[in-house]
Amino acid sequence: MTPKTHALLRRAARVVALLTLALACVLFVRRLDLARLRAALALAALPLAALAATVNLAQVGLRALLLRALLAPVQSVGLARLFRYTLAMFAANNLLPARAGELVRIELLRVHEQVPSSSSVAVAMVEKVFDAIAILLIALPLPLILPDLPRSVSVVMALLGAGGLIALAAAYALARWGEHKSGRLGQFARGAAVLRRGHSFGAALGWALLSHLVDAVVIAICLAALDLHLPWGASLLVLLAVTMILALPSGPAGVGSLEVGAVAALRILGVDPERALAFALVYHVIQVAPVTLLGLSGIRLATRSAAPLPQTETK
Repeated sequence: MTPKTHALLRRAARVVALLTLALACVLFVRRLDLARLRAALALAALPLAALAATVNLAQVGLRALLLRALLAPVQSVGLARLFRYTLAMFAANNLLPARAGELVRIELLRVHEQVPSSSSVAVAMVEKVFDAIAILLIALPLPLILPDLPRSVSVVMALLGAGGLIALAAAYALARWGEHKSGRLGQFARGAAVLRRGHSFGAALGWALLSHLVDAVVIAICLAALDLHLPWGASLLVLLAVTMILALPSGPAGVGSLEVGAVAALRILGVDPERALAFALVYHVIQVAPVTLLGLSGIRLATRSAAPLPQTETK
């Protein structure tokens, strides 16, 4: 298969996924009682919503710490700058299609920190591996906390675990094989070198776990803001569902995708569709609005710094 054909197939798959999502959203909204949805939104506790938005910003700091641990084998970068780059990535992901925030962060690291693009790509891939492992570890107690969950939840967890282990093994093999190579392969291997360093590996996994635990806390606060009194494992189920569906092709800011994942999780727990959607909308705004506004300066910085710098390959 040629690269052009592969790219066309990826675009086609993305279009099909987005159209399927749009159809599912239309069918769901048509069955809603809009008056009940408005009433559920009107009852949202604004102080709790503001608290959730504030706590959510702590997650950005934890993602910056995760990025620092992943970059440690490549280059030392100040935490304040990594925080800004992370905000820019989130903002671009919320405003642009195809998760363009990853490209913004790669550009910022290349221009301002002289991190080769190949290394940044490897870091982004390894970051997703750590996220998959962290989500699995956090979700492992779910069958014990919520024993009446459908079997599909266990299947999703098994698939997540298998995918994470396969990706971890593949990234580790690439890091070992390209360790002493030059050129882009060597740069890529150095970007994945965290997998070969016990201390950096532990730090990265720890920050990934804390990041997703903070997200679970944000979900719990949002549930309380919508007066949804559910078992404490509900936030973990919502986190798992939202994370899995956002891993699929989605539009800017995950519009529609996040709502589908959150509503599906809450429907399993017996929440009516209108209150479930009200929660999803509030949670989505909290996730998107603050980091997008704060990250706009980073996007402008990446746009202004589009001129390429000469790259030196480390032998």
